[in-house]
Amino acid sequence: MLCMGVVGWLVLISCSKSNDATTPVCKEITFSQCKTTLKNNKNSDNVQVMCKDKSLYITHKDMDINCGFEKIDITTSINGDTIEVNIEESPRDANCICPVDVSYSIGKFEKETYLLIIKHFNLQIHSQTIQRNK
Repeated sequence: MLCMGVVGWLVLISCSKSNDATTPVCKEITFSQCKTTLKNNKNSDNVQVMCKDKSLYITHKDMDINCGFEKIDITTSINGDTIEVNIEESPRDANCICPVDVSYSIGKFEKETYLLIIKHFNLQIHSQTIQRNK
């Protein structure tokens, strides 16, 4: 338990946002420690998206992350009906990867339908059409 607390203090997670009112705000970020076993099927992208109160709540189960990461940045942008999320960890130079659960929310969205594209280091790992609750 003490080790988990130390890792939580050493790892930084941040959301980048601009002053542009059209850029979705990223918040409520949580993450797990590197896992030693997988609970999910690695043949799928294991992304869960929930819409609530004009926001998206996104969870990545067993996302492959650099095992030496000290920081995770999540950047968001919106262009018309497309929401893009890019996830990057740093430093990038570890010789190993590990599965990690990462959760965050983004919003507030006004339109009812969007295309959500999620990238890891600008490589698309997930996309889906989102129908927002009214």
